[in-house]
Amino acid sequence: KRRKESTVMNNAVDIEELLKMEEKKGVRYGGQWADTVRELMKYRDENGHCNVPQRPSSLGRWVSRQRREYKNFRDQKHSCMTPQRTKILNYIGFVWDASDKSGNKRNDERWMQMFKELMEYKEKHG
Repeated sequence: KRRKESTVMNNAVDIEELLKMEEKKGVRYGGQWADTVRELMKYRDENGHCNVPQRPSSLGRWVSRQRREYKNFRDQKHSCMTPQRTKILNYIGFVWDASDKSGNKRNDERWMQMFKELMEYKEKHG
C-alpha cells in the first residue's frame, strides 16, 4: 500500500512539474492551459474520470477542444496540441475518444434496459 501511495504522490509531483514546464515554455496560453488541466484533475478526483459533459460547463467544452486539437495534431494538421501536452493529459487519464465505450458494459446494459422499457411502452400505448 505504501508503494502505491508513493507512486501516486510521485505521479502528482511529476504532473505538477510538467505543468510548470508548460507554463514557462511560453506556448500560447500555456499558463491558462495548465490551470485548466488542474481544474480537470480536480474534476477527476471528485468524479473518478475525465469525461466531463460538454454542456453546460466550460471545462467540458475545453475537454472537447483538446480532443479535436489532438486529432489535428495526430493527423499532422495545425494544432495547439504538443507532445508535452499529450503526455500530461495521458498522465492524468484523459480519454481521447469519448465515443469509445469499450469497458463500459454497465452503461450498455442500462441503455438496453431502457430501450426494452421503451419498446414495451410503445407496444402498450402505441
